[in-house]
Amino acid sequence: MANKGVGYEIAKYLHHHPETQVVAIFLTGVDEIYDKKILNLFKGGSVLIYAGERPHDKLEVLEKLPVFDYIVTVFWPYLLKPEIISLAKESSVNFHPALLPINRGWYPHVFNILNQTKAGVTLHCIDNGVDTGPIWTQKEVPVYTSDTSDKLYYRLQGEIVTLFCKSWDEIIGNRIEPTPQDHERASYNSIRDVQEYDRIHLDSSYTGRDIINRLRARTFGNKGYAYFVDDDGKKIEVSISLEESQ
Repeated sequence: MANKGVGYEIAKYLHHHPETQVVAIFLTGVDEIYDKKILNLFKGGSVLIYAGERPHDKLEVLEKLPVFDYIVTVFWPYLLKPEIISLAKESSVNFHPALLPINRGWYPHVFNILNQTKAGVTLHCIDNGVDTGPIWTQKEVPVYTSDTSDKLYYRLQGEIVTLFCKSWDEIIGNRIEPTPQDHERASYNSIRDVQEYDRIHLDSSYTGRDIINRLRARTFGNKGYAYFVDDDGKKIEVSISLEESQ
């Protein structure tokens, strides 16, 4: 189940892996560029390909699936039902760009900056919760003071591809065992949680550290998600540019 550029990179890796046969590909249908690249990889083969919103929830699709060993979900935006998870004979691998159990849920790269938590990437089993399954492997990734959220986001994407490519042979060869998460240490972030940091109140007090961290956490490329409302009631978006001085 592949999404975004990371999904393409993993599909390409598995397509060329000598001991792996991909039997089905699921796409969200949202990212046409990478979906097309994935389709071209498997063009003319026997791989079943499904695209659209929640294609894995359709009974007629599930009934056509051949027997398979693993489910691999790469930045897949939908939760899987228990009956889908149970179809895998062996196990599953989900990608999450955080050091689980910290920062489960949405936008962990934003909360790494906002809350000054350690960043990282995790491969874990899929269970009935949200990013709660046992961990195959994970790696800490540095956060730099000059990072805006897009810089950290893309660094995490690159690291999780590398981690998977290093770990896949160990997973399918039963050379590593997934470790249960310590749920007492867990934190979870929803979409609504991140939106609470967007508005800057002009008459409120912030430390310099807090305001800079908020701005860099809510800057993604040229887009600023932070904003304030001026005296005329206009919403003004704010972004920040950070460069290390030589």
